[in-house]
Amino acid sequence: MRTVPFFLLLSLGMAGASCALETQLDLPSYSALSPLNGALTITVRCDLPGEATTLFLDAPGAAVNGNDLHLFLYGAAERTTLVLRGAAPLRAGLPLSGTQTLRFPLSAPANQWVSTGWYAAPLTLDLRTPLP
Repeated sequence: MRTVPFFLLLSLGMAGASCALETQLDLPSYSALSPLNGALTITVRCDLPGEATTLFLDAPGAAVNGNDLHLFLYGAAERTTLVLRGAAPLRAGLPLSGTQTLRFPLSAPANQWVSTGWYAAPLTLDLRTPLP
């Protein structure tokens, strides 16, 4: 059995001094013999309880499929797919109010036979203050 470690590179932006982002990635090593299941948790912490902000996710090559976001993980010579369930609204911007924790299940389908090695997906999470 071969396993492939995955990691996501996250770049974080901020809406201003009053809201900040925290992320946690739970993603085990992948084996093509069974699907991978994990989660991306994003916490938006705001100083003011009802402060409005919009959360965006940018990922090169990402594709929206229904409510899911399909991400490509790139290795030295190959790529594989990772599905971020329920994350499609982040592409156009997800309006939020106050401090919130969002959890998006991650999965990689079985039978993605790729070379052993490190695979990465550059992601950018950005908080923006809505215009008045």
